[in-house]
Amino acid sequence: MTTRHSAVVGGETFEYTVTVRTFPAVDASGRRVGTCSTTTYLRDLPAGASPDARPVLFAFNGGPGAASTALHLGGLGPYRIAFPTDLSAGPLGPCPLEANPDSVFDSTDLVFIDAINTGYGAADEGADLSGVYGVEGDAACFAGVIIAWLQHEGRFRSPKYVLGESYGTVRAPRVARRLLGQGMSVALNGIALLGQALNLQETVQRPTNAIGSMAALPFMAASAWYHGKSEVSASSAEEVARLAHEFATTTYISALVQGGSLSADERRKVAERLTELTGISTEHFLRSRLRIHTDEFRQLLLEDRQQELGNADARYTLPAPDLRRGEGGTDPASATLYPGFTMAAAQYFRDELGVDRELMYQQLDREASSRWTWQDPMSPHPVVGNGPVPFTIFDDSACLTGYLKANTAAHLFIGTGYYDSLTTVGMVEHLVAQNELPQERLHRFGYESGHMMYTDPGSSVRLNSDLRLFISRSVADPR
Repeated sequence: MTTRHSAVVGGETFEYTVTVRTFPAVDASGRRVGTCSTTTYLRDLPAGASPDARPVLFAFNGGPGAASTALHLGGLGPYRIAFPTDLSAGPLGPCPLEANPDSVFDSTDLVFIDAINTGYGAADEGADLSGVYGVEGDAACFAGVIIAWLQHEGRFRSPKYVLGESYGTVRAPRVARRLLGQGMSVALNGIALLGQALNLQETVQRPTNAIGSMAALPFMAASAWYHGKSEVSASSAEEVARLAHEFATTTYISALVQGGSLSADERRKVAERLTELTGISTEHFLRSRLRIHTDEFRQLLLEDRQQELGNADARYTLPAPDLRRGEGGTDPASATLYPGFTMAAAQYFRDELGVDRELMYQQLDREASSRWTWQDPMSPHPVVGNGPVPFTIFDDSACLTGYLKANTAAHLFIGTGYYDSLTTVGMVEHLVAQNELPQERLHRFGYESGHMMYTDPGSSVRLNSDLRLFISRSVADPR
């Protein structure tokens, strides 16, 4: 399905086409298991002009098993959801779509890729999806879609980028590695990561993992500051996060590592500083070995108001559920935003892009996450009997660093929301500090948003501006 449109982006008016179609979904062995859908935006070029100089950005969300809606209609594409600025409004009702004058479409063509069984893609009848329900099979599937798209459109000579959000940041380097290593051998100009999850294994808040508590502190400090619970004097979330990071990587990590050998006086001093940063009581920190999990923090920070913070975005709040009555819980951010995404996608594909009204755009493949294989077969890991032992390595960061060594022209973009408890700003600091990423090719940005950076209008404008600069610099000055 192809339709014609016009847009005003960056003060410039131009015509474009949108094509919604499917490509074969293949696993790592090259076996077809179904289809993946894509939505392609191609800007009209002057007569006789070649598209070779026009960049192409392939964008996907995470899950695993999620469609690309949060990026597509969140603010990356030429239409966006008109998100309300009142973060306490509750779940979105019918949420209008509006033209997006801040889209990156003026600088790059856009291809949004939906995972198998999301969007308009589907598994073939009787297909075994185990080959695509895992880190390498999934990467092979997405790389196959990109190769097929480049072949169909004749765009192998164009500058090429992949952008992944959340689990998509685990996928993106693997897709890049697949593209470079398979028979076609396609090199990317850049990789963009939003809400990066590459080092989740080492920064997860296990009870005795000091690195996890260290990495979580800047998020908690920024969130406490936003809700007026911090004792830190600062003018922005960025400043609060920086101050918390400095404390976390010096005094705090030292205290955590010392553990029970830390003197009572020193322990209290650290706890008091943690209270100043996070708004959680000193006595709580003393009882909990100077640690607090982000989930516990979200429940405790506004306990006096009987409110709970959002998981995907801690700026959002809802009344805390009464768990004793079995009311259950939900993420205030997701409960507020996701209905808007569902309704917007249904409206947009039907009314604007002319997709058959009988076809339903699927937002999530619920089987994917529960059946996912996380082990990277290329990672070194000990094996006992028929499988890996519990000490197996999931070094997702190594895929990224290896790719940047193999492709010395590729640039890297990392964007993070200060109020994101899922993939925190502290995780990015740790990723950069521990992996020797090439500084001359690294573009890092923080935003006053949550996990989905495009849901904040101000952050959306800044993010797209930063992406434009990232693309222009990597095209003009490849290293």
